[in-house]
Amino acid sequence: MQPLLLRKYEKQPKTTLEKRFFEEFVPNALHPITGLPVQLYPYQRDALHNLFGHQRNLWEWGRQTGKSSNTGLYLAFMSREIRGDAIISSFRHVRSKEIVKWARDWCYAHKDSAYAENIEYDAATHLTFKTGFRVIALPRGETSRGYATRIRIMDESQLINDSDLAAFLPTGLATAPRDLFLGTVWGTSGWWWRFIQNAKQLGYALSQTTSENAVQPAGPIIKAELENLKMELGDLQYAQECLLQPIPDVDVFFGSDLVKSCYGERIDLSKY
Repeated sequence: MQPLLLRKYEKQPKTTLEKRFFEEFVPNALHPITGLPVQLYPYQRDALHNLFGHQRNLWEWGRQTGKSSNTGLYLAFMSREIRGDAIISSFRHVRSKEIVKWARDWCYAHKDSAYAENIEYDAATHLTFKTGFRVIALPRGETSRGYATRIRIMDESQLINDSDLAAFLPTGLATAPRDLFLGTVWGTSGWWWRFIQNAKQLGYALSQTTSENAVQPAGPIIKAELENLKMELGDLQYAQECLLQPIPDVDVFFGSDLVKSCYGERIDLSKY
């Protein structure tokens, strides 16, 4: 059994951390659902390389392409590498908690039991590790100020308004955290679309893939399941969430508060 010691991350070149992730951690990672060795598809591997090499990252990926699972995989690895906090926010709090769950599940499924044994406190909204690392899911609009933030993650970025973004990204931090923004698309007037269109000028590493480009064997999506999703969503929503085709200026007329009011809890009909 390996001791639960924090690796000397701060004194190592970034390439060492990246190399250890791909050559040591990933080959011993088992998928929490299937129990099979993890398979990283080319677009996922490239995006994760960027996450180690760039301070600011954008993942514009379609539905079911692995945004949450790959983010959780990265956080599970980092749990034994650094002290401090990984702060997660999303348009819907349930999506932030989903990333926390993926981080937890990757730790428990890893062949190296030290990752599971490193978990000190386990809750739906946060994980605390013995190495001094924490993963915390914040409600939308809550500030990340006051945390020892090393990593900031925002999911459903296409639906986050400017004020919620400003709360999540407070100025004046002593150390700049590593940022990862995840999302599909919505309209063309918000900050998310501007970030995507000007990623290089703003210093962001941009990763893009549609759901159709992630159909097996190029990605994890089963073609028949994607066809079912298209029928469920309808052509317009499918074009947005899977093909990454925004509706011009829709976010001007339908703001995030209105969209939020349209979301409801899923009903399990098997209970009735």
